[in-house]
Amino acid sequence: MLTTWAGIPGKKLTKLLPGGNYGWPHVEGIMGDHQNQNYISPIYVYQHGIDGDAGEGCGITGGYFFNPAATNYPAELVGRYFFLDYCNRWINMLDLNGTVTRLPFATGIPNFSLGIDVGTDGNLYFLSREDNALYKVVYNAP
Repeated sequence: MLTTWAGIPGKKLTKLLPGGNYGWPHVEGIMGDHQNQNYISPIYVYQHGIDGDAGEGCGITGGYFFNPAATNYPAELVGRYFFLDYCNRWINMLDLNGTVTRLPFATGIPNFSLGIDVGTDGNLYFLSREDNALYKVVYNAP
């Protein structure tokens, strides 16, 4: 199971393990100088800020492992973790094979977006509090 957490200085995605010690309240994010082998570091951390192009943001408000029964999205996206930020109007994805890598997926989405899931049609969907709307993300091949 994965969980998200938004705090200062960063937002993080952590794999939850039974009885796991994640360092709080002594450490937030990557352990750094407070390295303690009893603490479990997050899988991925991004910084608090307004530069959405750099992957900064104010809080993860939805995440989903993309593994639909059928989709018109490219096959290489299957298995990736898609997540969105509440303030910076983006959906990013993580490739969790080997070194965790953040990749941009969509920008310019409505502010105050939350919740992301896949429909039975294999498309991603998310909600926007700004527009009180449900959005469908349709993949169009280049």
